[in-house]
Amino acid sequence: DFGTEFTLSTVAYPADGGGGLSYQWYFSASENENAVAISDATRSEYTATIGTDSIGYYYCVVTNTIVDNGDGGTKSASTKTEKVSISNTQVSAKIPVILQQPQNEKLDFGKDFVFSVTAYSADDGTLSYQWYYKKDKEDEGSKVDGATNASHTGTVSANSIGYYYCVITNSIPDNGDGGAKIATLQTNTVSLSNDKIEANEPVILTQPQGTALHVSEKATLSVSAYSADRGTLSYQWHRIIGETDTVIEDATESEYVVEADKVGEVQYYCVVTNTISDNGDGGTKSVSLNSNVITVTVTRIDAQKPIIVRQPEKVTATFGSAFFLSTVAYPADNGSLSYQWYRKATEAGEAVAVNGANDADFIGTVGKNTVGYYYCVVTNTISDNGDGGTKVVAVQTDTVTLSNNLVNAEVPVIFTKLEDVKFHVPEKKSFIVAAYSTDGGTLSYQWHKVTGDTDEAIENAIDASYEVKATEVGTAKYYCVVSNTITDNGDGGSKSAVAKTNSATVTVVYANAELPVITTQPADVSAVIPAVKVFQVGAYSEDDGTLTYQWYSIAEDESEGTAIVDEINSKLIVNVRELGKTGYYCVVTNTISDNGDGSGTKRASVRTQTAWLDAVYLKDVISAPVFTEQPPKLNVAPYNQSIKISCTAQAAEGSVSYRWYQSTDGTTATGIAVSNATTATLSTPKYTEKGIYYYYCVATNVLTESDESIKSACAISDVVSVAYTGLPTVYVNTPDSVEITSKEVWTENATISLTGAKDASWNFDEVATSIRGRGNSTWEQPKKPYALKLGKKQKIMGMPKHKRWVLIANYLDNSFMRNEMAFYLSETFEMDYTVRGKFVDFVLNGEYKGLYWLGEAIKPDENRVNINDGSETMTDDEDKDYLIEMDKYYDEAVKFKSSIRNMPYMIKNDDYMIDDNNELTTGGQARLERLQAKINNLEKLLYPDFTTGMDTSNCAAPNESYAEIIDIDSWAKFWFVNEIMDNGELSHPKSCYFTFDSTNNIFKAGPVWDFDMAALKQNGCWIKTTIYYNALFKSPSFKERIKTLWTEYYNAINIESRIESMRTEIYISQQCDTMIWGKHKDPSGIVRENFDAYVDFLKETLLKKLDVVNTTINGM
Repeated sequence: DFGTEFTLSTVAYPADGGGGLSYQWYFSASENENAVAISDATRSEYTATIGTDSIGYYYCVVTNTIVDNGDGGTKSASTKTEKVSISNTQVSAKIPVILQQPQNEKLDFGKDFVFSVTAYSADDGTLSYQWYYKKDKEDEGSKVDGATNASHTGTVSANSIGYYYCVITNSIPDNGDGGAKIATLQTNTVSLSNDKIEANEPVILTQPQGTALHVSEKATLSVSAYSADRGTLSYQWHRIIGETDTVIEDATESEYVVEADKVGEVQYYCVVTNTISDNGDGGTKSVSLNSNVITVTVTRIDAQKPIIVRQPEKVTATFGSAFFLSTVAYPADNGSLSYQWYRKATEAGEAVAVNGANDADFIGTVGKNTVGYYYCVVTNTISDNGDGGTKVVAVQTDTVTLSNNLVNAEVPVIFTKLEDVKFHVPEKKSFIVAAYSTDGGTLSYQWHKVTGDTDEAIENAIDASYEVKATEVGTAKYYCVVSNTITDNGDGGSKSAVAKTNSATVTVVYANAELPVITTQPADVSAVIPAVKVFQVGAYSEDDGTLTYQWYSIAEDESEGTAIVDEINSKLIVNVRELGKTGYYCVVTNTISDNGDGSGTKRASVRTQTAWLDAVYLKDVISAPVFTEQPPKLNVAPYNQSIKISCTAQAAEGSVSYRWYQSTDGTTATGIAVSNATTATLSTPKYTEKGIYYYYCVATNVLTESDESIKSACAISDVVSVAYTGLPTVYVNTPDSVEITSKEVWTENATISLTGAKDASWNFDEVATSIRGRGNSTWEQPKKPYALKLGKKQKIMGMPKHKRWVLIANYLDNSFMRNEMAFYLSETFEMDYTVRGKFVDFVLNGEYKGLYWLGEAIKPDENRVNINDGSETMTDDEDKDYLIEMDKYYDEAVKFKSSIRNMPYMIKNDDYMIDDNNELTTGGQARLERLQAKINNLEKLLYPDFTTGMDTSNCAAPNESYAEIIDIDSWAKFWFVNEIMDNGELSHPKSCYFTFDSTNNIFKAGPVWDFDMAALKQNGCWIKTTIYYNALFKSPSFKERIKTLWTEYYNAINIESRIESMRTEIYISQQCDTMIWGKHKDPSGIVRENFDAYVDFLKETLLKKLDVVNTTINGM
């Protein structure tokens, strides 16, 4: 660089070693100029400063000089170095370094914009800026006045939008070295553009809907839209007829009223336009969108056929009585109905209009000219609007018969039986026949006598009684023909009917005295001297003879006794004074009058059995023991476990010993001594075979006298039944065995245990529980049902853990199976949740209560009704899922009735809805109102044309959008179970459970419950008229789904197999139950022979009902 010192140097040596070297530096300004010796530059090094005068070319001449020895040689020699140049480095300004380029800007009109650049000078020069603008990217830029800073600011407008760049200049001082002292750099070209505000396309929320009209009717077409950018919406309706699209004048609102003026199809659509203010930014300020094209069909108004709701039914009545024919119809189009009844005398005869029979109901009198065949022509007439449609249409009802009951005389009822008689000449015997007429007719009589093969009517024997006189020995038969005669009303019926009594055999014999008939034999007695004992005989004479008596005494070793003087009555009184054993018998004689028939025995005698009197002194007698505690009559033994049965007997003197016996027939008449069973307590065998086993105990009082004589007496206990039923046994014990009397208040601190299950894992020792009654009508029965609330969650018989369980008594079901069959069907149809349970023997406070069903209580739980039960953290605006029961008892804390059907709804899971006083909280009230609104909305969809006071069964088919808020499959399966089971509870309704899923807004039917009064009828499908099924079965989609699901599951149903399996399972237990409760009250009102008869009836009913349901579904 200028001003910098530089040094040039060379190194040389003399080749001859002895010379002296000298130096001279030379300079030339250019390479080809002659060099000039530099003054004072005579050393091997030359130092100078770079400047204008020192830039050039240099070399050095090195001279070697030796001493001149005079020899004439050259004593000085020079060498020139290479030429070197000295030049200066020109200092030029460095190009600026850009750290951050300016960025594109896109802003709305009127907004401020800023372009900026960040740069620095690498050589500490001074930076300056100049911004340039060009309208188009390819244009040359022009300086922006005043834009000489690193940043340029302006306002977005039509004149400022374009392209910008900045030229940055770096300047350094000029030191004269010829270097460039200015360096520039241009930034990237960036754009400034504006966000054009474009009108948004309108959003159509609701499209217009096509419709069908009749001439002169009007319909309102509407479109609902909104502007996302708050623009102004405008509307223009168009009409399309054929290929012609016409703008409808003045149709510029969101609604357009179409007035049907002629038959045909016309299409319509609406152009919806969104317009925003024009700010001059060039954006599109108006955007249009066409709605769907819809069709309005205009048809003629034709009268609709009347709909026959109820057909007339055939009538059979007697002549002279009134008959009533009726039909129920309604016009589908609000027309006016008229009626005309027609009669045909014969089925193939010509129908004739019945004069004056112009109402839906036709009343007449049964007679020869009225019986026949009837039908009604129902005509629907609508007003004529001139559109050419049919304004009158008729439909004919079914033809039914009116027939007369032929009034036939009823066969008289004879309620006496003629008895065979045997008597003697010249006695008389009277026969009397008692009869009555069930139809008020007149009775007449004719007696007949049959001798051998001859049957003859007895002359003048025309009364209800007839006297037979014995004139000679022999045999004949007599009977009476009873006739019932009624007035002849001309209907062709039989006016007389007869009945014949049985034939009585009359035997006239010689008068022989009959042997007396002994009715009471004298009995053995024992007596302690002194005593008075009485022997008595009871006897009668079959031939009205006179009875006489003679008593005899007899010793043990005698065959014939001695007549006792004056003891000639039926009663013998003996004063016991002597020790020993004496027998007594009586000879009873029957004596008849001698009728002078010349033959026959007039006396006949019979001897009674001998009664023995055992007379002893007081010291020879010991009293039998007395049972102070009888063994329990019925006991249930768990599987493979022994149980203990105890009794207690006491004696006034002596010692009591015990001996247990097993009875083969449940009486004490048969018995086999039980080995080693000689104490008051019997340990039974361990039973593994189901059955009922009988035992009794003989208690013996033994007294040993001082003379070592032994006296004894015994007593027999009640017969004990020990049953091994094959079922587990559930034991519940309350504190101090307190009785359970309430179904509202829990009895706490009780325990429950289970034993005797074949699966040992099911058995468990005592755990804490609370217990109370449950049910409505079932709680009023003698055999009570119960609810259980365990202290902690517990598995029971393999069922998932839970605290809440129920014990169902099935008192109203003598088959015990109805509920379990409903659960079987629910499982077969794969409903979301089926209540689980098993049959058990139930013992409460040590007392066997009978055959019960232990199962799950219906509660929200992941293993039961799997719904979201809510939480304490819910806000008032949050909902949970609901377990709902329709029940006419309406006895829960949270409840309401629906708006259309007035259905009683009760919330079973009311957590987070009520406070400690069972009052609704604010959040609970809000949740209840939202749920009630959803139920009411469901009913509006199911009964779309309902008006106050209207029978919902007459409503039109439901709005098919109902399917969006109910789970059709669950409602179909719920109907399958209840219809097959013929469950009348739905008609109340009672015990109808379903759930509401608040997240998905879905109603589900189920679980099924409470069938102990079901399965009584074998025909008809009437459950489809209950709760909401009267609407659902009008829905084509519901019926189609019914058919599909039925096809899927029908073949899996095996009613007979399930019932027979249960019959075997509970057979012994139900016998024990019957020992306690007898036959239960049965809802059918029919008392059947036994358990098997009730089970057979249930099986027959369900199989027939299954067939009816199958036929009904296949016929849909």
